Amino acid sequence: MQNIAVRDLLDISCAPDVESLKTRLVAFANRLDFGLMSAVLINGNLNSPNVQGRSISNTPEAFIEISRSLDTARRDPVMQCLMRQDLPFIYDQRTYAEADAGDLWEMQAPYGYSTGIAVAMHLSKDKHFLLGVDRPTKLPRKEETLTYLLDSVQTLAVHAQAAAQRLIGDELNTPRPKPKLTPQELECLRLSMDGRSAWHVAQLLGISPRTVNFHIQSSLKKLGVATKMQAVITCLELGLI
Repeated sequence: MQNIAVRDLLDISCAPDVESLKTRLVAFANRLDFGLMSAVLINGNLNSPNVQGRSISNTPEAFIEISRSLDTARRDPVMQCLMRQDLPFIYDQRTYAEADAGDLWEMQAPYGYSTGIAVAMHLSKDKHFLLGVDRPTKLPRKEETLTYLLDSVQTLAVHAQAAAQRLIGDELNTPRPKPKLTPQELECLRLSMDGRSAWHVAQLLGISPRTVNFHIQSSLKKLGVATKMQAVITCLELGLI
């Protein structure tokens, strides 16, 4: 299992096309020792006959047709859990057995979907982004390692959904006007791209850390995001930095 760098996440957020995004997501999953990756944008309730979805994955070819069954997805306890919560969770054979859906696990396990981690992001207007990484072997038992994996997948989902909405979710998005950020706000964000602290940015710009934080907070408000990383991603997508 390899460590994940900030640049890896930014590369995913800024993927120029669907194939590049798929390649980068699979590579990220591989670094966490997962061979399979699935990312899905869903518009509507899973139980609705009008639900729509688009996916990016490296699903084995032999399993593609099986995985597309909407009836199977509705029975799947992992999918049901994803639609109810937004925290990452681990699934395995027991997850299916306890939901009286052991036959679904038996069907998918031979293709590598034996255990994994899944997380959902519930967006506005009944839109959802689901992300899962899967493998045929058991996860490590060490609590510290499991926590790292859960955190990594959740962080990945934040960046992956931004790219997925941009590349395959035209029907989910509304055009965003470019906010007017000051040169100081943009420079603080640009220097923060590689994980520099407010103190480091302040040293580079010859200002105080408090001033750096003021510019960062102002940019968050203008961009309508909650974190510095989301602000950087939004500015990159809008061509501001």
